[in-house]
Amino acid sequence: MGLLELYEATFEIHYLKAAIELNEDQLTHFWDKREGGFFITSDDAGNILVRKKDIYDGAVPSGNSVAMLNLVRLGRIKADPELERKAEAIGQAFSRIIEMAPYGYTMFMSALDFALGPSEEIIIAGICRQLIQRIC
Repeated sequence: MGLLELYEATFEIHYLKAAIELNEDQLTHFWDKREGGFFITSDDAGNILVRKKDIYDGAVPSGNSVAMLNLVRLGRIKADPELERKAEAIGQAFSRIIEMAPYGYTMFMSALDFALGPSEEIIIAGICRQLIQRIC
């Protein structure tokens, strides 16, 4: 999330690339392929009796809530509907729990609000700095 914030504040592409790489690692090693959502531990963490998932948003938002928002944001930045489908799968995985007490899942609700919109996207296209320097 921090890398996406930095990218949106500076438009420095290395922040976006790092966010995409971390997201790919997260999907590879933490995604629950059967029920959706992210585990707290990696699939290569060794002998773990139970792989848990967190969703409660206390003083620190849960990993799944932040991941849901990140997936929606990256899905829109990259024009990749598969990422948005993963975010939707997180929502489906935890919807019954959240429905009982939505006030305990504020970051999740923020991610859901962002996903459902409405939102506006502005595209700013520019010329490469090197090209400008060559011309001037």
